[in-house]
Amino acid sequence: VRPRANPHPAAATLQQELPNAFDNDPSTEFVDAGCNDPNNAPHPVYPGVLQWNSADDARKMVVAYTLTAGSDATKDPRDFRLLGANAPGGPWTVLDTQTRVTWPTRATTKTFTVKAPGDYSVYRLEITANTAGTPSMRVAEFALLDAKGADLTEDRRCLVTTRNEAWGIFYALDKQVTMLEKTPVPTMVGLPATPKNRHRKIIEVRINPKDDASAVLQAQINAAAQESAGSKPVVHIPKGKYTLNRTVTVPALSDLQLIGDGVGNGTALNYGGGDGPLLRLVGPSRATLRDLELFGGSANGVDGLVIEHADQDGGHIYTNQLWTRGAAAR
Repeated sequence: VRPRANPHPAAATLQQELPNAFDNDPSTEFVDAGCNDPNNAPHPVYPGVLQWNSADDARKMVVAYTLTAGSDATKDPRDFRLLGANAPGGPWTVLDTQTRVTWPTRATTKTFTVKAPGDYSVYRLEITANTAGTPSMRVAEFALLDAKGADLTEDRRCLVTTRNEAWGIFYALDKQVTMLEKTPVPTMVGLPATPKNRHRKIIEVRINPKDDASAVLQAQINAAAQESAGSKPVVHIPKGKYTLNRTVTVPALSDLQLIGDGVGNGTALNYGGGDGPLLRLVGPSRATLRDLELFGGSANGVDGLVIEHADQDGGHIYTNQLWTRGAAAR
C-alpha cells in the first residue's frame, strides 16, 4: 500500500484520499475533481465517481444509500445517481436519481431510498453536479445499506475505486501493522533455488527492424501453434522496434508464450497497416504475453490488442510486463 496524502489547505489533518469516504469519520473526506471541459471532445464532462465492487462478485441488494457532506458547501453533491451492474464496466442500470439536493450544514448525513432495488455485484455513485454546478465532489462518507440496514461497504474484502486512479496504486481498507520486534528473524537466509528448466521449445523471431514484421512473426506463431498441447512453446521477439503492416493472430487454444525483452527500450511492436488490430487472440485463448509493448494507433483508431470471446470455457490469458495502447480498451 502506497498512501498518497494530500492535506486540505484549510486543515492539515484533513486528507482527501479514497478510503476517507468509508472510514466512518465525517472529519475526513474524499475529493474527486471530475471534469468539466467543453474542449475535451467527445466527452466534455466526466462525473465524480465512487464505485463499490463486492467480494467474489457476490450479488447484493441495496435498498438505500447515505451521503455525508464534506467541508466545502460549494462542492456538496447536488445532482447524482446510483447505478448497479454485475461487471465493473457495466452494462449499468440506473437505480436512483437525485436532483437539486441541498445540505444545510457541514457533516450532514442524508439517506436516499433506491426506487427499484435489485441484486448487483457493483454499485456506482456518479455526481454530475455540485452546488456550484460542476462535477467536482467532496464527500465525507458514503454507505450502501441492505434490507437489514447493514452497510455493505464495511466488508473489508470488497474493492472500492474511483475515476482516474493512478495506475499501480491501490488502497487496502483493512491495514494490519506488525511491530518490528515481533517479526520472526530466520536463522539462515538463502537465495531461492534456480527455476526448473522446463525445456520449452524456443522459436527465435529474426526480423530486420526496417522490414514488415507481420509475415515473419505470423509464420513463427503458426509453427508454435502446431506444437503439442501443454508444451507451451516460446516465440521470442528480441529487443527492438518493429513495424507490423497486417494483423498478427494467435490461434485459439494455442498455449504458446509470446515473449519480448522488456517494456521501455525493450521489444516494441508498432502497427502501420490498415484496420487492425495489431495483435488478435482468437478465443478461447491460452496464450501468454510477456515483456512486450503493443502500439496500435490512437490517431487512426487501431487497437493494440483484441482478445476475442475471452469468456469462453478453457480460455486463460496470462500477461506480465505488457504495455498496450490503441483506440480503446476491448
